[in-house]
Amino acid sequence: ILQLLDEGTGELVLETYEGYPEELISHFARVPLSARFASTEAARSGHAVWIGGAEDWEQLFPEGYRAMVDRGQVPFATASLPLLVAGRRLGVVSIGFERERRFAEEEKDFLLTFAGLCAQALQGTLLLEDREEAKAEAERARDRVAFLSEATRLLSSSLDYERTISELGRLCVPDIGDWVGVSVIEGQDVRQLVLTHPDPGRVV
Repeated sequence: ILQLLDEGTGELVLETYEGYPEELISHFARVPLSARFASTEAARSGHAVWIGGAEDWEQLFPEGYRAMVDRGQVPFATASLPLLVAGRRLGVVSIGFERERRFAEEEKDFLLTFAGLCAQALQGTLLLEDREEAKAEAERARDRVAFLSEATRLLSSSLDYERTISELGRLCVPDIGDWVGVSVIEGQDVRQLVLTHPDPGRVV
């Protein structure tokens, strides 16, 4: 199971899983860090949690134990490994085993190395996503500035308000909205000045 930390809500959010029963996995879609599970303990402490079997589950993490037993699942050995990079908590990867086991030191070392590699790969992915989002936000900001600049130019270019509003309407589509309509009240009547849509055939 791979769960990522949502720092905004303080929850572990299920990202992906393999080999776990559907009726069990739904219980871990979003888990508050305050809950007593092996994965949340690993995320809170930054240390791996080693569960040898049912006795460990019942003693250390009764909530997780009951979740499995209530769904007819036999509690299995689990290693919950924090994903850390330079002290930053990214999430937890939990690996289950069908039988009880006592984790030998060399097995622990191997799994911790595996978790470290996962964390590095995940960090790289998150950094790439952050850079792409920052680039997209910068482009959106440039577009907003360009729109405001052009709108200001139009508003100051003519005293003919009907022509100005018509041009502003065309400027707004499709960057601001899918269509723009502007009407004015003249006495008891309402007169439409602008109705703009990217597809002229849809303007009636």
